[in-house]
Amino acid sequence: ERLFDRLQRLPVPFFDRQAVGRLVTRVTSDVEVLNDLFSSGVVAVLSDVFMLLAIAALKLGARAAFGIDNDPRALGASRANAARNGVADRYQALDPRALPATLAAELVLANILAQTLIALAPELTRRVSDGGQLLLAGILEHQVEEIRRHYTHFCSWTVETHTGWALLIGRKRAGGTEARHV
Repeated sequence: ERLFDRLQRLPVPFFDRQAVGRLVTRVTSDVEVLNDLFSSGVVAVLSDVFMLLAIAALKLGARAAFGIDNDPRALGASRANAARNGVADRYQALDPRALPATLAAELVLANILAQTLIALAPELTRRVSDGGQLLLAGILEHQVEEIRRHYTHFCSWTVETHTGWALLIGRKRAGGTEARHV
């Protein structure tokens, strides 16, 4: 918005030397590139934060941590991070299909797109042990209610928001069948 305001305040002779269409295209393209960078950057930062949390949990005594991704490059990077931090012996980076069928954890973190979180609701809920927590991130504020509808019968929720992004934090009740506020 400030760029367009600045363009409108430039003296008329400036536009004699510059094609208006070219200026508008340049400004629009630059704004779109920055918007894409920042929106994808937030998701990447959240993924990095989750990796840091897994490493911290392992350093503080967690028995094991699993990193799940269908991108082999992400799995390789997380394995390398675990090795650099001396926790590779207790950290497993796996493709979702390789996750042990009976595995349930006290804390499950998911940083994926809203539609994928909805599709995976039964699987993610099953992976949280009774009384455990489920953190869902990478969600836009306007997507919160739709996602909650797919998890409400299993967990109680609190929602943290910041600059249009949301983090859903749920605690699974014993049996996972009723919703209750934390």
